[in-house]
Amino acid sequence: MSVYLTMLPTLAMLIVSWFLMHQFVGIMQSEVAALEITSEPLCFTLSALSVRLPAILFIGYGLIAAVGFYTCIRVNIRLIGPIIPIKRHIDKLLEGEHSERLQLRENDFLQEICDNLNQLTESLEESHTRKTDSDQEEG
Repeated sequence: MSVYLTMLPTLAMLIVSWFLMHQFVGIMQSEVAALEITSEPLCFTLSALSVRLPAILFIGYGLIAAVGFYTCIRVNIRLIGPIIPIKRHIDKLLEGEHSERLQLRENDFLQEICDNLNQLTESLEESHTRKTDSDQEEG
């Protein structure tokens, strides 16, 4: 869901740009008509520009939106993806399981947090082992 929310500004920009381009083309056509240009090549060029410009800009904005959407998905996968294994690892630590280590994908964000959690797990495991050994010696 958050991926789609991050794309809302890009989509809004695309829609507003399309609307403004139509307004611009309408103004440009009325101005050309008011100038009463008699030169046929210039009239043809202006009318071709008024037809093609919105399409070109729409395709350009569409490409920008596609690249933005792809980037948002990649960032969300690399950022949100590690949160689920980190949460599971913390839940296991709270349950008393200290044997597993957390592994994330190589390019994931939050790698430093993963390393710190693994150090914490090792520390808890050593502490638990020492406590167990001392309890056995006393008993």
